[in-house]
Amino acid sequence: MLLVLTSPPEMIPDEMLEFTIIWRRENEEEIHGGADNQDNEGGGGNGEYSGDLPSAQHIGADILPVAKQVRWTGSIRSKKIEGVGKRELRFKEAGGRIIAGQPDAEGCCRKKVVSLAERRRVANYLQAAYGVSERRTCKVVSINRGTKRRQSGNDKKAALIQRIHELSYEHDRYGYRKIYDLMKADGWAVSRETVRIIRKRDGLQVAQKQRKRRPLAQSTKKCYMSEYPNHVWSYDLVHDTTADGRTLKCLTIIDEYTREGLEIYSARSITSGDIIRVLEGLFMRHGSPACLRSDNGPELVAKKLRQWLKDKGVGTHYIDPGSPWQNAYNESFNGIFRDGCLDRWIFASVREAKAVIAQWLDEYNTVRPHGSLRGKTPAVYAEQERLNREVAA
Repeated sequence: MLLVLTSPPEMIPDEMLEFTIIWRRENEEEIHGGADNQDNEGGGGNGEYSGDLPSAQHIGADILPVAKQVRWTGSIRSKKIEGVGKRELRFKEAGGRIIAGQPDAEGCCRKKVVSLAERRRVANYLQAAYGVSERRTCKVVSINRGTKRRQSGNDKKAALIQRIHELSYEHDRYGYRKIYDLMKADGWAVSRETVRIIRKRDGLQVAQKQRKRRPLAQSTKKCYMSEYPNHVWSYDLVHDTTADGRTLKCLTIIDEYTREGLEIYSARSITSGDIIRVLEGLFMRHGSPACLRSDNGPELVAKKLRQWLKDKGVGTHYIDPGSPWQNAYNESFNGIFRDGCLDRWIFASVREAKAVIAQWLDEYNTVRPHGSLRGKTPAVYAEQERLNREVAA
């Protein structure tokens, strides 16, 4: 029960004081008797104004028990209390539930908003749609204002995942280690394990064929390792075909210390004279190496080539027959070359093959991070080694 006095008692004479009794009860039951209860305020007890209040006969109705809470409207006595009927109507329309928040935001019977992200979304919607303050909005959805203002970390994570997808599609033959090195070079703060988990979850791993492992024989000749740039070069021939079924041969030459691809020469057939011409151009640009490592292919063991290398003062090292692992650096490069370029393109002509292979070789040297170089590209690693040798000298 709620008793509302229209004005403070000091502004109204005692004989003109009136009561406005608002009875709100869910079942709207009638209350009989108890009008002269001595314990209620204004009901004939020891209240401050109890002696001057008119009796129930003067009002013409039964005086109901006075509520414990008294609200002063602050208006003059002739002004009627507004909004009571609308409030009860809204209470009934809501099915007996009090609608909290702004009057324009009508109640509904949807499920509760539980998660913080959902509460942020609802708070932003209420603030934008109904033009209410942030304080009022956060009070309605029961969320702290600092929590509402805090940006979720999912946006940054979404950008990270999108970048991993972009790099994985751009370099579809790179593993998660290569993708991690590229992202680290771009300034992304991410761990290698996170990159691996995201790629595995989204199905971005490199598909590899399951091949039966063959036992490797022991090498009968010890092969020395390169100790500085331009110390040991290795070269080999890779075979492919063009779209018309004709043979395409590629001569690959690398520096074993820097892992840099020095040259890939493509032609229908490659003879010892072609190899001499290619090596002569490389010697002019990079200088002569101390040794050349190769297998026992007919083009590479030709007398003409061996004599020319001897005249240039370049040593030769031929691996044991049937032991390609002794030329591991070049064989690894050839595998990457075949997987990343030859198996992905169908060349219509030798000219097209030369253009595509040259572009791939530039990407290998300047873009692709190398695992054995701690994620650096061969070109960057070679430049750092050159600067270090100049400083040491």
